[in-house]
Amino acid sequence: MLCAAAGIARSSYYKWLKVGTKQKDGAVCKIISFEHRRLGGIYGYRRMKAILLKKYGLHLNHKRVYRLMKQMNMQAIHTSQTLSTDSIQKTYPGAQSSGSAFSSSSSQSEVGYRHHVFASWK
Repeated sequence: MLCAAAGIARSSYYKWLKVGTKQKDGAVCKIISFEHRRLGGIYGYRRMKAILLKKYGLHLNHKRVYRLMKQMNMQAIHTSQTLSTDSIQKTYPGAQSSGSAFSSSSSQSEVGYRHHVFASWK
């Protein structure tokens, strides 16, 4: 109705609305890039969204942050967890945590599934 009164097509109006969003995306990209470098690249889009909200007061959808980080080819550095021998002993008290489970002193009946699994984790 307003578009008809102004003499423009509705599609032109909605295209004009999106121009402001793209300009805002550029500013958000700069902030994301800065924070990504400052934090050493360890935060993914979920934590980055929290940083943007807490530090900058930006209320952004996680999908938008994900899309922007993907466009800038930014990913979080994934670290693998190491399995400690203490956690193995707590979970399986009879497990061998040091040495080889397949040593010559072990008889065939002692070497079982549990020992095979722990030998492969070392």
